[in-house]
Amino acid sequence: MNGDREVMYLIERINGNVILQAYMQEVSTEIFDILQRLAMYQAVCLPVEKHAHGHGIVQDYEDCMSLLMRLGTTQKSIDSGSIFHESVAEVLLVGNIRERCGVFWNFFVNSSQRYNIFAQLLQSTDNPRNCLHKVAPSAQGPQQEQHAFTTPPCINVERFEQIRNPAALKGAAHCNTMARNISLLKRYIGSLPGKTRKECRFPRKEDLQKRYALRLDSTVPRLSEREVYLQATTCASRYGPKYCGETCMWKTGHMAWEMHNGSAFAQEAKNRHESTLAGPSGHTHRLLNAMKILNNFDLEKWILLCVVWLVGSDHHSIYEVLAGANFHGMHVYAHMNSIQIVEHMLWKIS
Repeated sequence: MNGDREVMYLIERINGNVILQAYMQEVSTEIFDILQRLAMYQAVCLPVEKHAHGHGIVQDYEDCMSLLMRLGTTQKSIDSGSIFHESVAEVLLVGNIRERCGVFWNFFVNSSQRYNIFAQLLQSTDNPRNCLHKVAPSAQGPQQEQHAFTTPPCINVERFEQIRNPAALKGAAHCNTMARNISLLKRYIGSLPGKTRKECRFPRKEDLQKRYALRLDSTVPRLSEREVYLQATTCASRYGPKYCGETCMWKTGHMAWEMHNGSAFAQEAKNRHESTLAGPSGHTHRLLNAMKILNNFDLEKWILLCVVWLVGSDHHSIYEVLAGANFHGMHVYAHMNSIQIVEHMLWKIS
């Protein structure tokens, strides 16, 4: 996206839209509620067991909440929007769209975060145990309060139950609960149908990647203090305290991939006078799938958020984000290009 003023201006308008910002705040609040419920359940019901995220015995709610929050970031400078662990709660409260989408991705989609929040939700509701928790004694003597994890009200129960259905996965009933739930998640979130992405792109040579690095002044939104801190800390540890340059350390889609110009996807984009960077957006497809478990899921708002997240970080073009959303019922207007379609979406919500 370096130097593309028309696209940058559109993304800046999407990023500054008050309705989208309010929607993102609502989603963040709901996800924070999910984390709180999981942390309380784990603190009360799993006091002497090894927890699902594999970090050993946890004694109290604060420890549980801290460990869950850590799943919101990779802390890798090559990942756009990445932040340090201690900043995840702040991002849920006041983060920019890129930071928040990155946190949501890590919580619900990222396959390298083996025990992500989505998997833990499935495990906690799969076979909810009733836990007896000691409370203050009364005149009748010591009392115990019963606790069990219940599906948070922000979750679309019907869709969630479809994911949890063991019949959806062969042999699911005979395998370990967490292993089964991870398999269910991979099947549900999935990847783009067909072989479109594999056929239309190939890895860019490493010695050529740097020339396509995203300039700091071309990011939309601009890097937050949290993102800058991670980038600067990593840069200083690698190259010393000197200024590290005018480009991000992120490994963008534009840097990582080259397009097969003869592929069907590239030809169609060329015929429509659309730009391409890395092929149809699998991140868009998978994040939309994950966010559909929320009752307040709004397809067009999430597409706009993905445009800010992925186009503003030079991972994809607008056309490629829309290609990833095409499998989710997005209405495509044949007489409109990708910028006009996004403009129309922004007009509809405003």
